[in-house]
Amino acid sequence: MFGSSDIGLLFRISANTTDAKKELEELRAAVDRDSKSIKKDIETIDAPTGKTDGLISGYTKDVNILGTSVGTLSGVAAIGATAVAGIAIAAVGAGAALFALANNASAFASEINDANAKTGISTETLQALRFAASQGGVAFSEVSSSINKFAKTLGEAELGNKTAQESLKLLGVTSGDLETALGQAYKTILKYPEGADQMTASMRVFGKTSADLIPFVKEFDGSIAGVKQRAHELGLILDDEAIKSGDKFGDTIDLIGLQLKTTAARFALEFTPAFTKGLNYISTFLANNQGEVKQWGAKIGKVLDDTLKEINAKGGNFKAVGEVLAEKLGEGFTFGISKVLEAVGGYIGRRLKEIFTEGKIVD
Repeated sequence: MFGSSDIGLLFRISANTTDAKKELEELRAAVDRDSKSIKKDIETIDAPTGKTDGLISGYTKDVNILGTSVGTLSGVAAIGATAVAGIAIAAVGAGAALFALANNASAFASEINDANAKTGISTETLQALRFAASQGGVAFSEVSSSINKFAKTLGEAELGNKTAQESLKLLGVTSGDLETALGQAYKTILKYPEGADQMTASMRVFGKTSADLIPFVKEFDGSIAGVKQRAHELGLILDDEAIKSGDKFGDTIDLIGLQLKTTAARFALEFTPAFTKGLNYISTFLANNQGEVKQWGAKIGKVLDDTLKEINAKGGNFKAVGEVLAEKLGEGFTFGISKVLEAVGGYIGRRLKEIFTEGKIVD
């Protein structure tokens, strides 16, 4: 980034010396280098979440223009312009970097906030489980989905569903509290022999695809308390206020995107009636002129058939093709469509006739 060493260079430049010119070129190169770097950073902002909808991507074009413009100046003007350019690039680049950081943080927090809203599990526990999932090579979305299925099974058991009650009993679940019951289930799964028994036990309460979660459970030995402690020790837990703040930022970005789409739709819908009317005219024309269209097709078919016969009659070679086409185009090919087509066809026919009959193109 355009830094203190580059700024300091400004105060060493004397525009009338060879050394100054060399230093000025170095400063220009610094601006150009940082322009490209910032452009690359901005272009990657949308990648993690897709939420920004390119709201600031237009800046990259301005950065390129700025870097190029500095390269065309000289002397004192170049010194001043380079200083301003450097400050502008540094300021906007810092803003873009901060926006990218906030956008990524929002996605990071929203994932936990959404899981909390769906499952009721605390954000602290969910963040610890996300840590375990990352270590076990399992997507957190799979973990969240399995918890939803487990919560459904727990609810059905409380309502008297015998199958659900039996499944929970086999996994040692005795608590009605979701988080406690989840910990009991994780612990019990690991007590089964590895392989088919563990997978069968897991699928009873976590769903058919839950066999993939076994490496995740093994990562923390089924102990939710243990993985939470470890996550805290590693500084991997955000408090509830930070989670909600990040989610709110993401919701605001989504809102702006929706507003932009709605505004665009409102604008476009003002002139769509005119297009609709035009399409209706076309539809009516096509419906009312089927006979005419059929006649056009029949005439075109006849002309093509006659044309092929004439080409064959003239020898069927390249020269014959040119002569016949020249004659046909010269006749107009109007088919009752338009005098304009007749005029255009006549002109093209005359030009082709000139080319082929004057010997400019021969076999």
